[in-house]
Amino acid sequence: MRLGIRERRLLDGVRQALTSSLDLREVLESACPLLLDLVPADYAALGITKPFSGELEWIVARMPPGFFEAYPAMAADDFVLRSALATPNQVLRDSEMISRRDLERNRLYGCARDLGMPLEQVMSAMLHADGEWSSGISLYRSERHPFSDLDRALLEALMPDLRRAVQNCRRFADTDRKAQLFDSVLSREGLAVVLLSPRGGEIGRTATATALLERHFPLNSRRAGTLPAELLATNDATLAVREHSLPTSAGTCRALVLEERTATALPAPWQTRLTPREREVTAGLLAGWDNQLIATELGCSVLTVKKHVSRILDKLGADTRQQLLARACATLA
Repeated sequence: MRLGIRERRLLDGVRQALTSSLDLREVLESACPLLLDLVPADYAALGITKPFSGELEWIVARMPPGFFEAYPAMAADDFVLRSALATPNQVLRDSEMISRRDLERNRLYGCARDLGMPLEQVMSAMLHADGEWSSGISLYRSERHPFSDLDRALLEALMPDLRRAVQNCRRFADTDRKAQLFDSVLSREGLAVVLLSPRGGEIGRTATATALLERHFPLNSRRAGTLPAELLATNDATLAVREHSLPTSAGTCRALVLEERTATALPAPWQTRLTPREREVTAGLLAGWDNQLIATELGCSVLTVKKHVSRILDKLGADTRQQLLARACATLA
């Protein structure tokens, strides 16, 4: 692709504009005038699906708002979106999407003309599509003047930059939304919280929640990026799970607040089976203390505490600290 000085200048200008902000609307406000000058067109639009919902949000440039207000009624006739989805990562011209005869009979075409913005030619590309969200860009001309091979080559050259800009802005928006959700839930420091999207996928968790999950569930049930399947199904006597709904613009998310149950007293049957020192160590275990804290409170070494814990588990027939706590809670219930 051989470009003149003007085309190279505009191409560089579009690329610089696409990195000018992490707000997608601001990015397009800067980039679209240059893009429509580089690839002559009357209208441009970039669509991106909303988080979790799949509903399409249009980031508009030089298009009458009435078109997008009427779009839901025309969505089934959107040959542009249908064609772009079928051939992602490729720039398509209208002649490759639909015949001229069918175009002029298309409901989308007719509605656009009724709104005073005839869409005689279109060039479009799907920028990104996966299981969570997708995005695409379209350029429109209001007169019968097909997009050229050079027009297509220019848009193809910009696709990696457009894709990267959309993904970066989307990641930033996701991070910001996650931070807002955490702020709305974490009323006190150290709370163990797991946030779930409306579709049930994990958005994030606090370090305290990670520590609790590691203590209460085996490694094989804590695969990367997933919660233990038994977390909500279990009636674990040692781990309470409270669920809260968090309405957001993207849908209703869920916050799982995890709380480790503790035994407030040593079960009576255990009193005679343990030495006085072992009873003190057991009280620390039931309070959820780690070995270092127990050692500090009792004025002994961590190694000594480990030896006491081993003997306590053996005497009381428990394999783990969590099992010990579960038996204590069940006994005192």
